[in-house]
Amino acid sequence: MEIIEKITGETGRKYKCQDIVKALEANIVGSQLAAGVELPCTAELASRYRVSEKTVHRALQHLADRKLIRRVRGSGSFVRGNMGLPPHSRIGFFYFESLNVEIPSFNNILCQNSRLLLKQILEDAGLAVEFHSEQMPNVENCPLLGMELSRFDYIIAEAGYRLVAEQVLRNFPGEVILFGDDEFVFGPWHQVFFDYRPGMRKALEHLMKMGFRKALVVGVPTLSTSQHRYTALCEMADQCGFGSANLAFPVPEEYFFHLPVLCGREYGKLFLKEFKCDTAIFSLSDHLTVGVLDVLYEHGLKPGRDVQLISYDNFLSNVPEFKERFFCNAVTHPLSCEFRAIVKLMSEIHLAPNPDFYRSIVVPAQEFIVRTDGPRAR
Repeated sequence: MEIIEKITGETGRKYKCQDIVKALEANIVGSQLAAGVELPCTAELASRYRVSEKTVHRALQHLADRKLIRRVRGSGSFVRGNMGLPPHSRIGFFYFESLNVEIPSFNNILCQNSRLLLKQILEDAGLAVEFHSEQMPNVENCPLLGMELSRFDYIIAEAGYRLVAEQVLRNFPGEVILFGDDEFVFGPWHQVFFDYRPGMRKALEHLMKMGFRKALVVGVPTLSTSQHRYTALCEMADQCGFGSANLAFPVPEEYFFHLPVLCGREYGKLFLKEFKCDTAIFSLSDHLTVGVLDVLYEHGLKPGRDVQLISYDNFLSNVPEFKERFFCNAVTHPLSCEFRAIVKLMSEIHLAPNPDFYRSIVVPAQEFIVRTDGPRAR
């Protein structure tokens, strides 16, 4: 809402296409709208300016033609610019490719759009970006260990690199930004990490609205991500009145901690065997959800009609082969928000340098996607 107020003028006035272009251009050129900032959606701008969406589309296209914004299909419109960073800044970007032997089509789709968005934002600013990826983090093949890093001013790396290249990151003379974690880890680096709680609370409030007071939690108890998400879920359950005591998180007899789809199948079997239709299912990751869905569909049960199923991530909704089957409500932290936070962090570091101060930005998972209101608890 703050952004909208910056780019709107007189309340009640009806604008023309050129008025919208001038107003937005003035705020972009005047740096009231920072590089990488996402503009409000077309419908919201149309409502504020009291024009048709078609007029807003024309105005945004004018700005795109003049290289003031970038329009990304399916993502939105984003301000171009140099973020206050010197154009010669050199950035090394290190990430892990998704390696899922159970769902091969899931590989590389996980972060594809958001990484493309980050690349576009940085390259729009005239910054040199060098991308490095590997499938599994280990000491033997970690590229950070054998690479000459002095050519970079910034290293942006997934948090997992801290486990195999911590000393290299500590000794790097430039700025290090870690992302993709869900907890703050003290060290000589800046961080962007997730807060699961807002989305968890919205999901639980939805369950309560539908009459549910019990839920089976599906997760991999030995994995830190499942542990942290479960902790956030319990905290929000106690806060909103659902009650953490009403969250069942058992370990199935057959437990495949390294194969989440098979693990999800075991939870699906457990649900059919020991739980009733007054219990919802809360899966802590899409991978697990695939296994749960397999079992439900095999027994003629459909989420939204027979079972109340919530999944964390919402990544599978972008995988063609799962789009029709993935008909469940979802909690998500859009990864594009994480990458825009990285860009914001880089700008803050450059504009207010302090070698003794390390910054962090928390990205809240506050989006809860409702695909179906059914079924109610019986």
